[in-house]
Parts: sequence; C-alpha cells; structure tokens
Amino acid sequence: MAHDVLSRSSDSVRSRFWAKVDVRASNDCWLWTGTRSKKQYGKFKIGSSCYIAGRLSLGAELGRDLEPHEFACHHCDNPPCVNPNHLFAGSQLENMADAVKKGRTHRWSGHRAGIDNPKARLTEGNVLEIRRLRGLETAKDIGLRFGVSIGTIHDIYYQRTWRKLS
Repeated sequence: MAHDVLSRSSDSVRSRFWAKVDVRASNDCWLWTGTRSKKQYGKFKIGSSCYIAGRLSLGAELGRDLEPHEFACHHCDNPPCVNPNHLFAGSQLENMADAVKKGRTHRWSGHRAGIDNPKARLTEGNVLEIRRLRGLETAKDIGLRFGVSIGTIHDIYYQRTWRKLS
C-alpha cells in the first residue's frame, strides 16, 4: 500500500495535480504548467500545505513520501520537469555532487574556466577586446557594452578570471 501524499489524497486532488502537467513521451520532460517558484520548481497546494510538484510526482512513483532530508533530484536538470523517470531521491550532498559533476555550480570539479565554463557570457575575443580597452574607456562603460558587471571587468583586468588568455 502506497503512503505518498498523492496516494493519500482524493481522486479530485490527484486529477487536479496531473491536470497541471504537460505529459509527453516517457523519455521527455513533463513540464509543470501550474504555479512555479522563483527557481521554476512547480508548486502545488493541498489544503493549507504547499508542496514541490517534483517531490509529489517522485513520491507517487516510489509509493512513499520523501524523507525530509531527501530531495527530488533531476537527471534532466530542468526544474519544472515532474516526469518521475527524470527524478531520483537523493540527499543534499548527492544533489550538490550531481550539480558539480554536470557543471551547474560556481566552482566546477576539474575547474572549467573561460570559454569551457558553461556559464561564460564572454568569448575569448570579448576578453581580449576588454583588455585592449583598459584605460581607454571606463570599466562601467565596457561592462555596459558587454553586458557584464564592473566587477567582472576588473576580474578580467587583474586576471582573476580568464588567466590562461593573455
């Protein structure tokens, strides 16, 4: 017998939950179409309690509530996805290790810098141009031109970032 929140809920609550999911093929992301958090995770209210939609979907698949220390982690790295085939239960440590392995954190294992950094907003050409403009324009103006902060410009000037590019 399943003990997860959705299984304990009425048919109307389960129907209301799945009506907010764009169900597609089993290997595709099933996007939450209801209310989302600022980080785009689905939110679902049952009575006066609000739940993260991915936790409910995974709990229904596992047939149990996730423990308070467990996260509904995404294989697909897509926060609004509630496809149970894309979710796995993991601790915060396991979730962070997964994020590091996939390059979704500020500091990567193996340190992928410069253009190899998946979050890089600048190209090598941009960085060389920024260094060329040093002293000719203000850091503020250069930052506005390239869509980055003054701090990023200074990091490039003083080689705190993009060190390997000279």
